[in-house]
Amino acid sequence: MVYDLWKSFVEAHNDSTTDFPQWNDADKIKWKSPDLVNCDGYLSTDLYSYLNKVIEIRPENDVYVIRSMFFTPYNENTEIYVLAITNHIAKKDENGEFKLYNWIDYNTRNWPRKAVGVFDYCYYPGFDFNEDIAREANNTVTMFRDKLGANVPNRITYYIAQNQDEEFKIKGFDYVAGMGDHVGNTGGSTDTNNFIVYGDSVHGESFEPETSRQ
Repeated sequence: MVYDLWKSFVEAHNDSTTDFPQWNDADKIKWKSPDLVNCDGYLSTDLYSYLNKVIEIRPENDVYVIRSMFFTPYNENTEIYVLAITNHIAKKDENGEFKLYNWIDYNTRNWPRKAVGVFDYCYYPGFDFNEDIAREANNTVTMFRDKLGANVPNRITYYIAQNQDEEFKIKGFDYVAGMGDHVGNTGGSTDTNNFIVYGDSVHGESFEPETSRQ
């Protein structure tokens, strides 16, 4: 059942008019593009334009974890190029039907959360959250909106991971091309479709990539 759900979701990307009934309704209401792995700001391609192979489907707590590989053949089809290995969640919704969910919600379900201005922060346990820096970040954003007329959303979701590789992992990537090659393993990315910022412990609560809390 879970395999068929995932297979139909992958195949549905061939039809640009579909609203993806395989995905849970809550995410489709909350996010403009609910499959957050495919909206990763680090990637400049559609994952589902690649071939997909399920590596495993395993039960974990009250959900099923779908681990799959996105790849393309090359070298006259004798080898493959792997773009990403991802995790998605399948579980029953409020109607008792199996639907797909983002790995990040499951993976960060026990992380602390704090709302500061327009920012909804979610940060790894052990991170020393600095509310003063968060307020400064919020003041800068609202200044761009109020003084310069910038199109600032009402809410911005902000995840803080320990480092850049961990950012990929919480989003659902076991592997993505380039992972592990980052100098200093610092940095972040944005999902402009869904107004999400992914940052690390160095830049912390500040959305500005040139700043550092250290």
